[in-house]
Amino acid sequence: MVPPYDKKKYSGAGAAIEYAVLHLKVENIVVIGHSCCGGIKGLMSIPDDGTTARYCGI
Repeated sequence: MVPPYDKKKYSGAGAAIEYAVLHLKVENIVVIGHSCCGGIKGLMSIPDDGTTARYCGI
């Protein structure tokens, strides 16, 4: 679980991701969740190219 961005608290997860990307040169981050969970459904509903949003189960 990665908490919402906050400069003063919950910085551990963000710091670990930042370190992995900047210093370890990690190129791919995999976001996983169970089928149609709210987090994945929300993530997948964000249009990345301006087309209709995608939803779980369609």
